[in-house]
Amino acid sequence: MRDLRQIRREVVQAEKGIHAGSRRSMGRERGKRHSFLQEFWGRAAAGRARADAKQAVGRRRDKDLAPYARLKLIIDQDVTKLMTIRDGLSTSP
Repeated sequence: MRDLRQIRREVVQAEKGIHAGSRRSMGRERGKRHSFLQEFWGRAAAGRARADAKQAVGRRRDKDLAPYARLKLIIDQDVTKLMTIRDGLSTSP
């Protein structure tokens, strides 16, 4: 059970790394080509481009996080099963 909890902690750390990477990506997207769009096509086009870039980063982050969420759910279920078995063994005469 301790090993499962350690694996879960490592999964959470990996998720934090993905979140940090997506925040950095959003920061980089903010500075790209939007001033050029604003200059020629106006603020609305630049705003749409920024929103599209932000949504793309969010979709990529969600796609990258999905396996980790499933893994955490499986680990939580296994820990719950093990705790139930342990509690059943300790209460039996």
